[in-house]
Amino acid sequence: MIPKEFENFLSLISRNKPSEEKDYLCFDNIFNELRYKYENKEDTYNFPNFPKFKIWIPKNYEIKYESVLEKIYKTLRAKSHFNNLGIVEMFLFIFCILKEYSNEKLTNVEIFNNLISLIKDTELSQYYFLNLKKEVSNTKFEYDFFDFKIGNIDFDKIKYKSIKAGSWDVYERYIDNKKNNLTIERKSRKIKTLSIWEFDKYFKLNPKNPLLQNSEDGKILHFLINEYFYRMEYVLNYDFLKNFEIEQDLYYSLSSFRFPISILKNQSTKLNIFFNIGESKHGWCVPGELEEKSFIDYMTPWKKNLNEGIAFFGLENIKAQKNWPLIKSFTKFVSLGLAIPSNNKYITQDLGSAYMHFIIAFEILFESNQVKLSERLAVIVSFNKRKMYEENLKLISNLLEQRNEYIHSGVNIEIKDYEDLATITKTILFWILNLNKKNELFDIKEINTKLDAISAIYQTKNNPPEALIEPLYFDFKEIII
Repeated sequence: MIPKEFENFLSLISRNKPSEEKDYLCFDNIFNELRYKYENKEDTYNFPNFPKFKIWIPKNYEIKYESVLEKIYKTLRAKSHFNNLGIVEMFLFIFCILKEYSNEKLTNVEIFNNLISLIKDTELSQYYFLNLKKEVSNTKFEYDFFDFKIGNIDFDKIKYKSIKAGSWDVYERYIDNKKNNLTIERKSRKIKTLSIWEFDKYFKLNPKNPLLQNSEDGKILHFLINEYFYRMEYVLNYDFLKNFEIEQDLYYSLSSFRFPISILKNQSTKLNIFFNIGESKHGWCVPGELEEKSFIDYMTPWKKNLNEGIAFFGLENIKAQKNWPLIKSFTKFVSLGLAIPSNNKYITQDLGSAYMHFIIAFEILFESNQVKLSERLAVIVSFNKRKMYEENLKLISNLLEQRNEYIHSGVNIEIKDYEDLATITKTILFWILNLNKKNELFDIKEINTKLDAISAIYQTKNNPPEALIEPLYFDFKEIII
């Protein structure tokens, strides 16, 4: 919480113009009016009658303004509240209004800490409405992965949630005309926000709908709260995009398709619904700003392979399984290695980074000792029976040596070497997913010990016993991708 030494600073935050303006920061134009535009079938409308006011905050009175921001930032972070400078400023702006409607016996620090104490659990639903018509996409994109669902979105549920959150008009204004657009939904989750509907615990002013009240300060508070949620939306949209990208890694590794993140950034309309805020059943809706109306289309031959891969390896619930963190880290670097050359069209000098990502993926599973790494990879690749262990060991040792040449001598990775290592990487991917399918509680250290034992037997020119190989074996003729 905010300590007592901030009392004097907080007492000087005011809507009244100070006598020494040069010692203060003046905040006006807090609201971005463009955010309040909406459109229907006929026209685009602006929300009328924006409240006009200014907030004055001291720059360097005993405690510097930057120090106050830093302290509030750390306080919010300790409360697990999403954060950036804009959100921190909103707490100061909201405080400026609410302190005028607080118990006169309270200090400014106590008032601010009352505001902080209203950070409570909130359920969040997030949607991205893409500028891709359903009839154009022809259901090719409709699939689920972990926390995200593309296509087949229940718009009646969106309408219900937005009304439940207290925003009866948001759906009609912003969302109803998106029904024919491809939509991405993120599973509802709990986050921390200000429990605005519980302000009456400490304050004599509530952010009720300004159209239903005559109070000018009530209207100002309503718009400040709306701005607070808009700034929250900015951080939450970044979190959405980041996790959407990360959670695609496994599926990208299986299908060689990654849903282009640029479409979500540049050709979509967002909706964040905050509901069941704190102890209330109410919430707040934040529709994103209007986007360009251009539409996109591209071919998706990956979809059949992806669905079959998910079913074949039993990936539907992999995120809840013991070895998901290991597989998640591995597939992250596999996907990075696969993505780089496809983006750069196999330009030789750009293959080194992709090559390194494959090797990092191997080291996550098999450790970094190059001799052990080569031997363990050779055992697994030999399950494919296209080459004997000795041949595979020689090939893999040479490929790993190319990594050393690239790092220490600046020698470019050749296309054939990259493609050979990519093939081995996909082999390891299928092997680890099948291993997890057979025994989701496997211990990678125990697996490596068994791989070492098999390698040692191969090096004596003998064949390992079936009992040693069988738990690790995968017939790659079965692979459907």
